[in-house]
Amino acid sequence: MRTSILILIITCFFYGTCKKAPEISACIQSHIETFKKSPLCDQSASVKEYLFMEKKVYVFDEGNCCCDRAASVLDINCSSLGILGGIAGITKINGVDFASNAVYIKTLWKN
Repeated sequence: MRTSILILIITCFFYGTCKKAPEISACIQSHIETFKKSPLCDQSASVKEYLFMEKKVYVFDEGNCCCDRAASVLDINCSSLGILGGIAGITKINGVDFASNAVYIKTLWKN
């Protein structure tokens, strides 16, 4: 029994058969790849992950080279929750102030 467990551990370690679950969904990864190819600001575009209303959300920010660009907010299934910023200066998602209630997790991509 110990030998079997040891072999399994060694196999997982050396051959990578025990893989960690992906950190982001396939649709978010695909959306990031499409986003990177779209017209964006030269240096300030990004995709950031937040915890908002007890769920992971992703903010696709085109950058700040123009005053009317808005950042799209998507959930893990790529459903749109709304936009932030833009010419209207939108700050709320589902009636909740995003900046006051979102917890930054990490930056997934930036240019």
